Amino acid sequence: MTGGEDVEDGNAIEGGGLSIVRRWRDIVERRWRKAGEHAEAYPYVWSSYILVYGGLSAFVAWKWRKLRKMESRVRALQERAKEKAELERTTSSSSSAPMPKNGRKGAFPPLP
Repeated sequence: MTGGEDVEDGNAIEGGGLSIVRRWRDIVERRWRKAGEHAEAYPYVWSSYILVYGGLSAFVAWKWRKLRKMESRVRALQERAKEKAELERTTSSSSSAPMPKNGRKGAFPPLP
């Protein structure tokens, strides 16, 4: 027996965890080689895959970014609306309300 065989036998005795990993690695390597051979044999097919799926990925990324920007704008508007509503509540409950951040009082004067 050589050293490599001892390691394989020891791994099989320990529960076969590494032998399963090796089998998966072999399967992945075989499929990778097969895909590489296919790409060399049919480059136009793979270039069309890249073009279609690359374009689709770019479109999804653009839409996702646009959605995130809109979400942050909506959150900012909601926060401003909450501040305005709170300001109006405080001005209606007391006649001497503190000045808001923008330096203007509420839209309507407080009721006596």
